[in-house]
Amino acid sequence: MSEVKSPLELALEKQAQQKKEEEEAKERKRNTGSFDWEDVEYFALEDKKYKVCRVLGLPAELREKPTDPKFVLQSEILRDNKKSYLKVNWPIVERDGKMVPDPDWILTRLMNKVKEGKWQKYEDNKIDEKGKSGKWVNFHTETSIFKRIEGNSKPNEKYPRNFYPSMKAVANVIDRHDDWCKENKHSKSIMAGVNPYTFTNDKDEDQTIYYTKLLPKQCYSEIVSHLNNCIGVKSLSDIDIVIYKDSKADGFQKYWCFDKTDYPKYLKDETAHKLANEEPLTKEELEYELYDLDKFYGVTSYASLKRNIVAIFKLCDAELNTSFEKELDALCKEEAANRPQQESIREDEDKDEERYSSLDEEIEESIDNSEREKTVSEAKSEEKSIKELCNLNFPSWDKLSKNEQEIMIESIDHFEGVIPKYKSEIEDALCAVKTCFFPDTEEPTSYPESPREVKTCPVCGDKID
Repeated sequence: MSEVKSPLELALEKQAQQKKEEEEAKERKRNTGSFDWEDVEYFALEDKKYKVCRVLGLPAELREKPTDPKFVLQSEILRDNKKSYLKVNWPIVERDGKMVPDPDWILTRLMNKVKEGKWQKYEDNKIDEKGKSGKWVNFHTETSIFKRIEGNSKPNEKYPRNFYPSMKAVANVIDRHDDWCKENKHSKSIMAGVNPYTFTNDKDEDQTIYYTKLLPKQCYSEIVSHLNNCIGVKSLSDIDIVIYKDSKADGFQKYWCFDKTDYPKYLKDETAHKLANEEPLTKEELEYELYDLDKFYGVTSYASLKRNIVAIFKLCDAELNTSFEKELDALCKEEAANRPQQESIREDEDKDEERYSSLDEEIEESIDNSEREKTVSEAKSEEKSIKELCNLNFPSWDKLSKNEQEIMIESIDHFEGVIPKYKSEIEDALCAVKTCFFPDTEEPTSYPESPREVKTCPVCGDKID
């Protein structure tokens, strides 16, 4: 005869079973890679700062494990609500040595359909300034779907974002600026930028999520190229890399890489030099847990495309007589059937994604405001820097009136050594003293003449009558 359990014993068993199911659900949710901003610790690059880390794993071109560095083909596409953007990761294939969006993927085919056209030669065998004999002419430029893809931006936004994806990279790294990796025995994920955003959740608790920017391929290529040129270095993980970012630099290059031995000739930051490590990874570091990059940065699901940008599929079908929405529905069903372990949490995921996507507008606005404040701050800092340089480089700076000093500061774009480079709209005149040169140079002294005039030479102090 079996023992009859008391109501309290049954209640405890029920609690244990519920707890077990809850933990299993959490584990399943972790394995789907959803809401990775809550699970990932980031190593973020910052403008005009030297950041030191050790990249872990094989190069992305040779990756063998989900933890090795990975290329991600990503674009930001305006959601149907026209208030925020969905980050879309496209599947990649290699064509003629180039990594491109998989031509068989539904969104690639939709984009190619909208932008289909033909090559049209110029009349009279004309060759344009780029040396081309013709141009590509799109067939559907007058359609709303073409304008939607070409003008991928929120209402009143000045510049559209590129619907076509660009190549990014992600990697596991060890951060040398703090002890988080050592204390947690875990890597961080490197990002080109991370913007935290704190809000109050449904439980009236402060919660922080992160708006991230993946590493541009140019930065990844700089890392690989620099390490390849280091004597004795054969893999990404042999020595620490120092990365310098300047998002406002002229031209294509925005990232520069160094190592410990570059100090002080090329690497100008002593702190970075001291932090950088040339020793092999320790036994403890080799055992750090690493992020599964495939889980966190996999191809965007069909379900997510349907939830966020289904209007694009509908518009294309209506104008170009396609059937992409019907195909997307079928792919969503197939996707769900192939991942039955996720079905029990799909409803919760949908609610979470809906809640977080509704915050995107606030997050993006917060970032935009932060960037504007940063720009103003940088402008003030730049003005202060120019003022200090004027005082340092011009022997007779104190002889200028306050108004003349202000004109000089406003007129100078930057300094090259001790020589001021004036803004394009400024007309400058040479000092009347023929032997007056900028200090320790053979460059004749000049100062603003128009649209506002300076009448005192900042170098020799000569005054115009």
